[in-house]
Amino acid sequence: GFPDASAGLSRALVEELVAFGSEEAVAKRLAELAGLGFGEVMAMPIAAGENRQASVQRAYAAVARAARFLA
Repeated sequence: GFPDASAGLSRALVEELVAFGSEEAVAKRLAELAGLGFGEVMAMPIAAGENRQASVQRAYAAVARAARFLA
């Protein structure tokens, strides 16, 4: 478990709940969640960097790569 988050989110909690990093890292984390038995995962890309559109496209590409594990 994690402590009450009313004072803010701990880094450990964020790392547990959020898939972030490169396209490969995000796809790997989503696949790990599927391996834990998650049948449904909500993905919401957060644009980063100067080319926000490309950032969102990479996020969706990572979700697509991992989608085969969620079937």
